[in-house]
Amino acid sequence: LKPENAKALTQIATDWISTKSCADIVKLADENNFPAAEVADDYMIANEEWRRKRGSVVLFKDDVYGDLAIAGPSAMLSQTPSRTKWLARPLGYHNRLVLKKFLGLSEADIEKLEKKKVIGTFDDRPGLKPPVYYDLSKDPIYNYGKEVKK
Repeated sequence: LKPENAKALTQIATDWISTKSCADIVKLADENNFPAAEVADDYMIANEEWRRKRGSVVLFKDDVYGDLAIAGPSAMLSQTPSRTKWLARPLGYHNRLVLKKFLGLSEADIEKLEKKKVIGTFDDRPGLKPPVYYDLSKDPIYNYGKEVKK
């Protein structure tokens, strides 16, 4: 393909594709031996039944994030099947637990460190903080050593 012909050829292909459905193009590809496939988005992949049956997508219930479809294990081992115990927690989620239980710090010590910005938790950015529907004030790990609301 000569570079000067690339734009014209791309336009011809684009015009042709725009007149067909995805199913039409895949059928033509099968009949005429050229590669074509539907581009799947995350929603389609997570909801394809065969992916769930083979374990490449698994349903998971997490205390913080709720019910999710997540990627299954990359290796399927017969003697030691893998499992997902929990998902990653927001930045600083375990601070109180570690600082109090394992390092013996008091609430006053933790407050001093927070005030000096030595330690902290997530800021207000999606992906770094818990979902908006999750009530952190009731979380026993995040509030380790404090009385938790019921």
